[in-house]
Formats: sequence, C-alpha cells, structure tokens
Amino acid sequence: MNDRFFIRDCNGTIIGNTKGYRTIKGAIREQNRPGSKAFKSIWEAYDARPKGSKTFNLVSSVRGA
Repeated sequence: MNDRFFIRDCNGTIIGNTKGYRTIKGAIREQNRPGSKAFKSIWEAYDARPKGSKTFNLVSSVRGA
C-alpha cells in the first residue's frame, strides 16, 4: 500500500512534504504544529485570499493522492 497523504492550502496547492506523508496522522500533526513550515504556509495563503469572498472558508485539507 503506497498511499500518501498531502496537505493542501486553501488554494489547493500541496504544501509541506511534496512527496507526501505515509500516514494521515503525520500529515495532520504537521498541519497543526505552529512551528512547522506547512502551518506558516497554510496561514499565509489563507490571509492572502481575495477579500470579500464570504463563501471561501476552507483553510486547509489533508487528502490522499
């Protein structure tokens, strides 16, 4: 089983480990850890989203390939 899990920001861009994470637990841990590059990238992308877009509420997601 070679499934990998990827962290995506609000724009759908893969962030963090571009090769993916072996477990969903590892990806979620990296997504939620305030000191990680993924965490910083998630919030930078979210803060840069178009203003006035009230239906745009997704911050990030963890999905398989």
